[in-house]
Amino acid sequence: MRNEFTAVIERDGEWFVAWSPEVPGANGQGHTLEECRASLSKAIRLILTDRREDGLRGLPPRGYPGNRYGAMKRESLLRHLRLHGCYLKREGGSHSLWCNPETGEMQAVPRHTEVSDLLARKICQGLSIPPIGR
Repeated sequence: MRNEFTAVIERDGEWFVAWSPEVPGANGQGHTLEECRASLSKAIRLILTDRREDGLRGLPPRGYPGNRYGAMKRESLLRHLRLHGCYLKREGGSHSLWCNPETGEMQAVPRHTEVSDLLARKICQGLSIPPIGR
């Protein structure tokens, strides 16, 4: 069986930024269209693998108090990004583009109320900053 998902790709200066409406939290970026597609594909595989593993574990209660399935409030993630010197480059329709000025790396952050722990770790890793500690 082959999974196919829609990829929405936008150009932002020298970068291509992509996300998939069918897989919330899946986003990618790259200097070329091919890099962007590969990054999005990797993010989708990572998210689907994590969801599959969660299903096999019976979704044990984990994560932050009051939140389900290892999700954190978006504002907590944004506070962490600012604390480590990152800044908001631009707002999009469903994502915000954040940049680390020290490395020049950028990551798309979904504009949902909550962000999964897995995606938050991926965003921090993509910006070369430490993951959010508990």
